[in-house]
Amino acid sequence: MRFAYPTSAPRARLHMTILLALVWLVAALPAGATTPATSPEVLPDGSPFVTLDLGEPWVATTSAFSIDATVQIDRPSEYLESRLQIHNPSGSLMFQKTEVRNNEPTGTVTFTFERELADLNLSPGIYPVELRVRSDSGTVREWIITESLILFDATAQPVPFSLIVSVSSPTATDPAGRFVVDPGRFDRARTEVEALCRLVLDEPRMSAGLAIPPVLLEEWAHVASGYETSGPEGIQSVEVDAPIPREYEATLELLNQALDTGRLELLSVPYANPLISGLERSGRLGDIAVHLERGLSAVVASIETSPSSGVVLADGRLPNESVNSLTVRGIEFAVVAQTAIASAEETPVSAPYLIEATSTTDRFVALATDSEIATALAAGDGTSAAHMIFGRSLSAEPTAPLVASVLVGPGRDMNIETLATCLSGLADAPWVHFVSPGAAASSAALTSGSLASDVETNDNAPAGYWDECAEAREYAEALVVAAGSADAQAQLAQDASLISQDAAWAGPDGSWSSADRGRGFASSASREAHSILDAISISTQDMTLSSATGEVPINIANSSNKTLTVRVVTTAAGIELSSGNDVVLVVRPQDNFLTIPVDLQSSLSGTLNIQVLAGDTALSSAVVTVRASYLDRLAILGGASLVLVGLLLFIRHRVRSVSTADTI
Repeated sequence: MRFAYPTSAPRARLHMTILLALVWLVAALPAGATTPATSPEVLPDGSPFVTLDLGEPWVATTSAFSIDATVQIDRPSEYLESRLQIHNPSGSLMFQKTEVRNNEPTGTVTFTFERELADLNLSPGIYPVELRVRSDSGTVREWIITESLILFDATAQPVPFSLIVSVSSPTATDPAGRFVVDPGRFDRARTEVEALCRLVLDEPRMSAGLAIPPVLLEEWAHVASGYETSGPEGIQSVEVDAPIPREYEATLELLNQALDTGRLELLSVPYANPLISGLERSGRLGDIAVHLERGLSAVVASIETSPSSGVVLADGRLPNESVNSLTVRGIEFAVVAQTAIASAEETPVSAPYLIEATSTTDRFVALATDSEIATALAAGDGTSAAHMIFGRSLSAEPTAPLVASVLVGPGRDMNIETLATCLSGLADAPWVHFVSPGAAASSAALTSGSLASDVETNDNAPAGYWDECAEAREYAEALVVAAGSADAQAQLAQDASLISQDAAWAGPDGSWSSADRGRGFASSASREAHSILDAISISTQDMTLSSATGEVPINIANSSNKTLTVRVVTTAAGIELSSGNDVVLVVRPQDNFLTIPVDLQSSLSGTLNIQVLAGDTALSSAVVTVRASYLDRLAILGGASLVLVGLLLFIRHRVRSVSTADTI
C-alpha cells in the first residue's frame, strides 16, 4: 500500500518520510529485530487507547459483519495503521483488511471493516478476530486486540439449555428452633433467591430451575411469622410486624410469583440436603426417602406449593440402589454431576441419560450437568459459556439439552447479579433456548446410560462425625415409631437428626468449619430420644411350669410420661411358642404385663430370649429359663417307660409265637 504525502513537502519532510519507512521496515523484521515501544493499554484518564466493537459477537453465515476499531489518539500521529484479520476455526486466514490514516490530530479515529458473507459459503463456527493498530507519534507504538466472531446457521434449531441454581446455607437456628444467627444480618441465601425471582419475572426469555433445601424455606416462613433469638442477652422475641419478618414474607411471596410464571421450576431437594457420601459411609442411604417426605411437607407448609418431579442431591451423585426409592415417590429425574454417569469416555457429555430403573414400568432420567459451563458462569464469563453452548450446536446431537448447575449462598463466589449479566447475553444469543429442567428431562434426545458406582468424593468430615449422625438417626426413628410422628418431641428429634446430615456444615470450602454445629444437632436428637426410650425396661424371672404347657409372665415398665408402641420379640431354645414370636404392644406409663404361652413338650427345660424394640432398635432385653415341675417330669418319663416295656413284651411274645409255629 502506498503512503499518501503532499508533493509540496520540503526536503526535510522528504527525509522524515524516508526515516519513517525505515522504521516500519525494521518493525516488520523477524524476531530479534528492534520492536516498536508499546504504551499502556489505557490512557491517563483510564480510557482504552484502542477498542474493538463487533456490534454483535455473532453473525449469520448468510449475513454480513460490520466491525469498528476505535483509536483514542493522545498525541498527533503522523502515521496510523489499523489491520483486521479474521481466521477460520482451522487457523487459515479468511479475511484481512488494512486501513491507514496520515497526520491525524489528537482525538478519536474510527475504522470500519465490513464484508458480505453469503458468497463465501462459510460453515458455522467460532472465527478468531485480531485487530492490530500501529501509531507513529515520534515513537512507534502497537496494540493488538483479539476477539471471536461466531458465525451461526440461522436455519438451525437452537440448543436447549437448562440452568439450575442451587442454594446452600446452614440453618440459622438451634435444635430448639431459636435463631442463633441473626436472620436480618446474615441473609445472603434469601437475597440470592429474591434476585433470581426478579430475574425470571423481568426476563420473559428466561427459564431456570431452583434447588433449595426445604429446611431453609421452613426457616424463612418461621422468620416471617415472628421468631425468637438466643444469645448473650437471653431469649429475645421479634414480632411478626417487625421489618425483618416482613422482608422474609415478601421474599416468599415473590418466589410464588416467579413459580406461577411456569418459567421457574422448584425442584425437589431432601429436607436438609444430606451428603450422599456421608449416608453411604454410615449405612443410612435409606434416609433419602425420609428427607424427601419431610421436605415435601415443609415446602407445602412454607409456600403452599409442591416441588416438581426432579430431584437435586448435594454432591451431584446418585447410587443405583436409591433409584427405586425415588421412583416410588414420583421422582422422574435427578440432576447429577457428569462424573456420576458411567461412560467409556473420560468425561461424559452433559445430556439427559435414560437410566434403567429398578421397576420395569418406571422411566428415570439423569440430567448430567456441564461443569465447565458452570465454572464460566460462576466467574461471570458469559462469553466462554456462550461459546461452549454454541459448540453443542456443532456436535452430532445439536438438539440434545445442555444442563448447568451453579451454587449460590453464603461464602460462594457466585452471585445472582453476576449471573444475570451472563444470562442476559445468553438470552440474546440466537442459538440458545432456555428450557426448564423438566423439559430437558422430557427431551426426545435421550442417551441410554447407567449410574457410576465408583465416584470419588471429597467428604472430609471429622472422624466419627457420620457415626454420631447415624446413632442420632437410629434413635430418632425409633422414637417416631414408639411415640408416633405427631408427637412434638419425636418430631423435634427427627428434624434435628436430619439436619445433622446437612451438606452445608462442610462450608463453602469443604473444611467442615461448622461441623460442631452439625454435631450439636446430632447430640440433641440422641438426647431427646434416649430421654424417653431409655425409660423402657423389661423384668421377669425364671419359672417352673406345673405341666408341659403354660404362660410365662413378663413386666414391661415405662417410666416416661408417654404411651409408647413397642414390639416384643421372643426367640426360644428347647421350647415351643404357642403363639407368634413378634407382638406389638402399647405400653402406658408405669407397669405393663404380658404373658407368653409356651409348650415344653418332652423337654425338661428351655430358654426364652425376650427383646423390646421400637422399630428395629432394641430398648431392653431379658433371658428366661423355663422348667417343668419335677413330679410331672417323672410321671411323663414313667409313662413313657411303661409304654416302652409293654411294647418290648409284645414284640417278644410275637417272636416266640412265630418260632413255635415254625418248629411244629
